[in-house]
Amino acid sequence: MREKLRLAAMRLWKDIRTYKALLLALILYDGAAMLCFGAFCPVVIVTGLPCPGCGMTRAVFYLITGQFAKSWAVHPMGILWTVLAVCFLLSRYWFAKPTKVILQAGGVLAVCMLALYLYRMYCCFPGGPPMVYREGNLLEQSFPGYRDFVLRLPFLHSGKSG
Repeated sequence: MREKLRLAAMRLWKDIRTYKALLLALILYDGAAMLCFGAFCPVVIVTGLPCPGCGMTRAVFYLITGQFAKSWAVHPMGILWTVLAVCFLLSRYWFAKPTKVILQAGGVLAVCMLALYLYRMYCCFPGGPPMVYREGNLLEQSFPGYRDFVLRLPFLHSGKSG
């Protein structure tokens, strides 16, 4: 067991070294985006609209703290992405097996997430978090009528007022 753990740690460390520039870029982007805009998501920063992944962090937090109903309510895909991530980590680092099938499953989940996003934008926007419009976004600051224009688009919501 100790040897298996050592090998898993070595594989993980190898990936960290391989992708260190990407990891550093993400860390720097996160810090800069949070400092300047108070948000991580470029879609939210630019448009003020939620992205397909909005609410995912909260959903995973609720999931790992045992609050399954809250997790599902915030983002139903959080549970599936968490299961897929655990499968990926176990396969890649613990069992040292190829992850091609898991990555393909991730592609399928991404398509499902996009479909769910379109549904939520039509039926739930604007609504409760994460399906909210974020004021102060870059387009709103650049174009005075942007907020009213977006919140009046009929295909973004099913008769809800913004």
